[in-house]
Amino acid sequence: MTELELYMFITDNKLEYHWVKDNTDVILFVEIRHIEDFNEMLRYHAMYESDIECHMKYKYFCFYMNDICEYFGIEIKNIFK
Repeated sequence: MTELELYMFITDNKLEYHWVKDNTDVILFVEIRHIEDFNEMLRYHAMYESDIECHMKYKYFCFYMNDICEYFGIEIKNIFK
């Protein structure tokens, strides 16, 4: 996954996110209807090789993005303003 792919996925799908932990991490809210596409972007290796934390809520999943961005070499502040 590249910075552009992640940015386009978030903007195209109008996903909500919030900065947390003193602005050092972001929680991304991925609606259930977008979870399959998000999973494809993460690819098997990212899911297998790292511990990606996810919380399931009503109609969406919450992902802490710092670890995901680090895994792919993405600067988190380039994606989330």
